[in-house]
Amino acid sequence: MVEFEEYPGMIALKDKNWKAVIDDREINLDLVCEAIDMESATGEVKDEEYPILLTCSIMVDPKDMSSKYKKDVKESAGEFSLYDAYYYSGGVLADRALSGMEPVKKIPTRAECKVIENDGKDVWCKTEEDAITYAKDVYSEKAQALFGLIGFVLDNPVNRIGNTGWDIIEYQAEGTDYIRKALERWKERNAKN
Repeated sequence: MVEFEEYPGMIALKDKNWKAVIDDREINLDLVCEAIDMESATGEVKDEEYPILLTCSIMVDPKDMSSKYKKDVKESAGEFSLYDAYYYSGGVLADRALSGMEPVKKIPTRAECKVIENDGKDVWCKTEEDAITYAKDVYSEKAQALFGLIGFVLDNPVNRIGNTGWDIIEYQAEGTDYIRKALERWKERNAKN
């Protein structure tokens, strides 16, 4: 069953069944959804009636985050919470995967949002409250499929130096330096050539 943890402009969706495994260790994962007022953030919106962009990221649940990672977040933010961790490093982007999943039947929501085709499908909402409601109503349902395919989702690259979602999850769960890890993989590949 999905539980919700609300923060300013953000909601975390949590389910005890959402997990990944790294080195035989089960790691609980959360889906963090943020409502971004793009007009305030960038001065530009595609549709003035729908200025709020809903973004989602997969993050390690705070109880499974490494003490090193928590310490780094606390040193940066002054305290530690999932909210602080999200703004410290973010997570593995999942909004495109979620908005691209078509359920067998329509998921009802009272949120005033629309999906706009871009180089993927973006969810735009009238208000921050609509975005949070959409996350609760729609993404909480779609997330069941997302986390059922978590290995495939985390296999995808997250940047141009070769990191995958697994590296981000490992960074949060074990405190490993994922940039250094990508550079070491790059050196190994080039040494073989």
